[in-house]
Amino acid sequence: MNLAHLNSDQRQYFWMSVIIAVAFAYLVPRASGLSLLFCATLVVVEIICAILIYRGWRHAPWIYLFGCLVMSGWGLAGFLTEGFSMKNLCMFGGGIASASGFYWLRLAMSAGEEVDTENEMKMDFFELPEEYEEQVKGLGQEYARLFGEVERVHHLVPLPLWLHRYAEFVVTIPPTETRSTWLYGTLLVSSLSGEAVELILERPERDTSGAIGTLARLTEYFADYAPLREWETMGRHPFFGEESSVRGLLFCRPPDGRAEVLELPTGKVRILYVAGISDDQLTTAQAADDELGDFAGAKALHAELRIAESGIANLPN
Repeated sequence: MNLAHLNSDQRQYFWMSVIIAVAFAYLVPRASGLSLLFCATLVVVEIICAILIYRGWRHAPWIYLFGCLVMSGWGLAGFLTEGFSMKNLCMFGGGIASASGFYWLRLAMSAGEEVDTENEMKMDFFELPEEYEEQVKGLGQEYARLFGEVERVHHLVPLPLWLHRYAEFVVTIPPTETRSTWLYGTLLVSSLSGEAVELILERPERDTSGAIGTLARLTEYFADYAPLREWETMGRHPFFGEESSVRGLLFCRPPDGRAEVLELPTGKVRILYVAGISDDQLTTAQAADDELGDFAGAKALHAELRIAESGIANLPN
């Protein structure tokens, strides 16, 4: 079964619904009376839920939650009418555990460590807020026009659950006849931050996990904290994995000859280039910035790496 069109959160709910449906389908021929009716109903509910998740219906997980609550309610009713039994314990415990998993997954998707409980229950699972849709669509078309065919492969990235809602809006742009590197660009920064800017990151080889993960975290940072501006630096973090020498980021203008703006009907969106730098380079640049001001260290590093000339000197392994 091909689930490539689903992100990791959707796939998790899909398989949980399938597992519950299979488990209770196993019990159907062994049940009788009200137990038979209950098991058959739950199988149907979870199968419908799995189908709707597969088709991308945004409210499908609530059907999954309904099934969890029915299962725990049936177990509780069994305790009250039949007394303690392993069957009732498994039904009640399984329903509560599944419903708890649903709730905590919602919290994680909503905000990571800090959650606004009032707003998180209103969060949309599968659809972009309507006011952002045209902006995101236009940015995707502009990336394709300026840099080549774009891909959406966020579902391949192993990220904390709450970052997938940002990773979903990072595009991958494979090499072309005139460019040997891989480009990765954001689609949501300008909408979430209120700044007319999007980020582009360049890698010498395909780096789905490192590049998309980095841009997802930067999208979250722009949305929740403060926009980073040209010549600012960020670190220290193994942005492209522990084996990479990249431990910091430098934000600068795109290399010479590269597009600097994305043209939309609503106006221009500036491209901010994200350059990977080593720990020593980050330390030197920040020290010079503190001592001399006016981002002197960052500008000197930009010149040293010859980013304006080629754009690929900033790609340490």
